[in-house]
Amino acid sequence: MTLTNDNTSFENPLVVRYPLSDSNINVKFRHVHKVAYCQIPHSSGSFYLLQREALAKFKDDFAEIETGDIYFENQNNKGIESAFHFNTLLKYTDQNGRDQYDLDLKIRIKNRKAYSDWKIGDVLQEIYNYKMNNLEMVRVEFDMSSLPESSPPLSTEVQDKIAEQIEDKTIVFEKVDANEATAREFISIVLVNTVKFVKTHNDSTTELLVEKQLKGSHGYGPLDYVVMIQKFYMLITEAKPYRVEEGIAQILAQLSSASEVLGKRKLAQTDFEFEVERMPLIGIVTTGRVWVFIRNTGQKIEISKNFECRYAGNMEGIKIVSSYIVRLLQAQITEINNRRLKRSRIAFQPGSLPVNSISTWTLSRNRLMIF
Repeated sequence: MTLTNDNTSFENPLVVRYPLSDSNINVKFRHVHKVAYCQIPHSSGSFYLLQREALAKFKDDFAEIETGDIYFENQNNKGIESAFHFNTLLKYTDQNGRDQYDLDLKIRIKNRKAYSDWKIGDVLQEIYNYKMNNLEMVRVEFDMSSLPESSPPLSTEVQDKIAEQIEDKTIVFEKVDANEATAREFISIVLVNTVKFVKTHNDSTTELLVEKQLKGSHGYGPLDYVVMIQKFYMLITEAKPYRVEEGIAQILAQLSSASEVLGKRKLAQTDFEFEVERMPLIGIVTTGRVWVFIRNTGQKIEISKNFECRYAGNMEGIKIVSSYIVRLLQAQITEINNRRLKRSRIAFQPGSLPVNSISTWTLSRNRLMIF
């Protein structure tokens, strides 16, 4: 018998572990796109130790997760949610004549899914509370031509630069959407140049991030790309070669998490004190060749037509997509600045609340701008 802690409290309880064998357990953890390894003894406390190891290995991803919220899946996608399940797994694991167990486990969080695990029907019913699970039954067309005109418009120089850089990529990559890593080579060209244009001409706080973690009550995991402006999420892009519908499911789950995050933020955490009113949340799903824009207004889900881009000739398709991205970002910047101006005017009106009292307000749900 091993006493693991003799300084006990409610938060730090005494844990007693009984050795069950002399074997060690070697574990390969899988979490979204990440992998980690650990070794633990085979004891009555092995499952608890496994939960603790998983939490420690991915502490940045699980900052708000309790140890008891973690469970696992084996390679057959069978859940391992308790010490009984874990010991049963070991019972049927072949040690191949060695004094150790080798396990390959996916880390799961109770009542949440990794964004990559969400399917469109489950997203519609479990997150957005639709009775039907068919996207075609709930979607409304997102008319991209209705967006405000660019100010300034994406220059011909930048459009030509995007086309030239893509042409260079097509010389060395024979297939744009061969896999996600290859698709990102092309997607990054579009996002880097459009974000740089907006940063230069519209708002110097504009920043492009990759693999940023986002956690919500239903989902967790990294965002392929996210644009932040004035400390707000402004655009989320999901790369999905060949699987546009899966990408839409992920984006919708991410938009839900993002709106929750904004709802928890204090105005004092921003550089300005104003109330951001309810605004649509927008996402992009792309295979590298096909681009789809999604807007969630809170009342409906709008999805654009597929914009198919040929990476040869004049590349008119990718120039159109690039212009739409700039227009979307500029429109959201204008909206935020208008609301900041509105709050400034209210703050200085006779009889209005003092400015410093506004910092105690919180932002309500669905006020995060994401693409």
